[in-house]
Amino acid sequence: MKRALASVAISPLLAPAAGADPFKVKIDQTVLVKLDAEPGSIIVGNPSIANVSLTKEGGLLITGKKNGNTNIIVLGAKGQTIWMNEIAVRKPAKAQLYLVNAS
Repeated sequence: MKRALASVAISPLLAPAAGADPFKVKIDQTVLVKLDAEPGSIIVGNPSIANVSLTKEGGLLITGKKNGNTNIIVLGAKGQTIWMNEIAVRKPAKAQLYLVNAS
């Protein structure tokens, strides 16, 4: 039973059910998403909100560009859905300012 619960907890990251929490990315930050299969096509609902690049190993680098929500769909070479999720891009919760006295 524990094994079944663990796989249910992981599965929303790979193919979330409708109404699942969005994948969160901060503005001007990049996150890595590792894929289980070789991607063929990547579709970004609103490229002005998030940018997606591929790594040499076939992972996704998702960079938050501006505040808002969009979605990303990754299709395999045969058109099958490999990964899809809603992306919520937000500014960092707490801005910090550092003052350095160089004298």
